[in-house]
Amino acid sequence: MGTGLSWKDRYGPWALVAGASAGIGEAWAREAARRGLNVVLLARRAAPLRRLSGELAERYGVKTIVLPLDLSRADSVEVLARRVRGLEIGLVICNAAAIPVDPFLERGMEEHLAAMNVNVRAPLALAHRLGAPMLARGRGGMVFMASLSASMGTARVVHYAATKAWNRVFAEGLWVEWRKHGVDALACVAGTVDTPGMRASNARSMLGAQSAEAVVRASVAALGKRPSVIPGWGNRISGFFMERLMPRKLMIQLLGGVMERMYPRPDVKGPLSGNRRK
Repeated sequence: MGTGLSWKDRYGPWALVAGASAGIGEAWAREAARRGLNVVLLARRAAPLRRLSGELAERYGVKTIVLPLDLSRADSVEVLARRVRGLEIGLVICNAAAIPVDPFLERGMEEHLAAMNVNVRAPLALAHRLGAPMLARGRGGMVFMASLSASMGTARVVHYAATKAWNRVFAEGLWVEWRKHGVDALACVAGTVDTPGMRASNARSMLGAQSAEAVVRASVAALGKRPSVIPGWGNRISGFFMERLMPRKLMIQLLGGVMERMYPRPDVKGPLSGNRRK
């Protein structure tokens, strides 16, 4: 950070966590509350948000707002903006994701467009709508969840990998533009994470999966210091090989083989959800 402000003063008084009902989003909500921030909890499912809201209020004494909202709707961020009008939101976590796990053409165009709304349109709109007040105040931060699959084309998650590449590049560009105004942007380039969504996705192997809490800790440590972070030494080594050492053609083929082994049957349907993380 380098401004002399405490974490709470730098990123408070409110945090907004998109995709807060489980996994990484839930871990982010707990971390923000633990650090004294009030939290807007956003996801499609109201019940887990209400449960988490009660837990955060009781354990940390913070205020919470439960906002059940489907980010695949084109007007979702406009609806959100009306609901949070008047709140000073100093931290935004763009964690919600739709992950169609299938050969590309086995998903309909409507599903791909819904995934585009969740994975790209929503982070773009959140940055545009909530970034301006942060720059005006001269403080704040946004975290965009990317993925190691964003390093190159990845079979079986072709569309998801492409949208996560967008998130990484977008966050890194904002890091340069915003830091001189006191606002931090960060891309968290996560590998396999042990979340309810991942466990429900029919993946054959979760070898080397990190906890959601470990991913959040790495992101907190990197926020304000660098444009992107790859949590976990194993993932950083994998990322180095993928991006620096191995021929790109070979790496794309190898990744495709990994995905074929993780999802070996063409008829296995992965989830399309606003709160799933790979």
